[in-house]
Amino acid sequence: MWTPVNKIIIFGILFGSTRMLVGAISVIYLVTKGLNVSDIALLKTFQMSVMFMFDIPLAYISDRKSKKISIVLASLFASLWLFLIGNSSTLGWFYIAEFFNAISLSMFNGAFIAYLINMKKHLEDNDAIKEIIGQYNKYHFIGMGFAAYIGSLIAGRSIDGLWILSSVIMLVITITFYFFLPVEPQEEKTSNKHNTPMKELINIFRDIFINSNNNIQVSLFLFIALYYQIIIQFWQLMLNGESITGDYNIHYYGLAFIAILFAQALAGFVIEKFSLKSIVTIFSPLILLVSITIKFIVLDATTMIFLIPLLFFISKIMMLFLQADVHTRIPSKLRATYDSVISTSGKIIIFLVLPIIGYGMEKTNYEATNRYFVIALTVIFFIFTFVVTIYRKRNSEGNL
Repeated sequence: MWTPVNKIIIFGILFGSTRMLVGAISVIYLVTKGLNVSDIALLKTFQMSVMFMFDIPLAYISDRKSKKISIVLASLFASLWLFLIGNSSTLGWFYIAEFFNAISLSMFNGAFIAYLINMKKHLEDNDAIKEIIGQYNKYHFIGMGFAAYIGSLIAGRSIDGLWILSSVIMLVITITFYFFLPVEPQEEKTSNKHNTPMKELINIFRDIFINSNNNIQVSLFLFIALYYQIIIQFWQLMLNGESITGDYNIHYYGLAFIAILFAQALAGFVIEKFSLKSIVTIFSPLILLVSITIKFIVLDATTMIFLIPLLFFISKIMMLFLQADVHTRIPSKLRATYDSVISTSGKIIIFLVLPIIGYGMEKTNYEATNRYFVIALTVIFFIFTFVVTIYRKRNSEGNL
């Protein structure tokens, strides 16, 4: 139970679940504190800008110093963020809080998966990356689902108290796991004295986007990640909430949100337990059936509450598979930096494309938009199947 790998997984689950205690009510809470939609949008833009600036440098530092310390500090900054949000009353303090939130996310995202994979490979000397990524995501999203539900119950009694409680829990996690987490292997922290940080970053960019062993897989991953981020941003519109009114509206969206989280947990289970061949064999007929069926049914709120989790489920399967596949070729000593360069590239693409998608959705009715999303997923899945199958065949023949 308390193996080094399991300790890291438990930390990741607790970190994400504690944040999710306030995830379902965070925007509502900011509104109750006097912020309008424009204020919140600028606040989130500020957060994203800070993450753009610090993602890669913090990941590189975690590679060169300590991934364990990076994720422990991430939880400490998250605790400070939660405390400040729960006690702030002016816009300036909310910006300070979001700065700590951005630093926390940058430190965690840059180091956690690299720390988990490196520890797994060091202890078991195998390449079971797909299984460990699937296992973590399975429990991670289950924890977030329960946390979102518990947080909504507590918020009904004291929404301010929920933020303080979450801050205290995160602080306890920080202190406990500082002593509880395993020390990473010493060889993973050694630096190459012959390379400057800038030269190493240039080599990483070249290896990711020019090296034929990586660029096709990474490009496909970024393409699917773009689709995934689009449905994250717009799933509430896709649910066609105009037809849902009153208290039912809140419960309906809450049910959909929990279904989305558990669909992604199920995706983690599939990645952990099934091979590529099994995934393609099982889900290709399902996706084809859904894409054909949508031509003959009305895509109202009732239908979409089943379809939207399916979109998240399939896209998450593809993302996790490609993430594991790419990590098999990433050097352990710079794994966090490689991962951060890829994720930052994805954020840049999303930043450029998301406004265009939003504009297109404004010009298209909800039902037509939903059909486009389902058809797009079908096309993406078969591109994914073709590319990964061909790549593996070439790789087995020794051409790469």
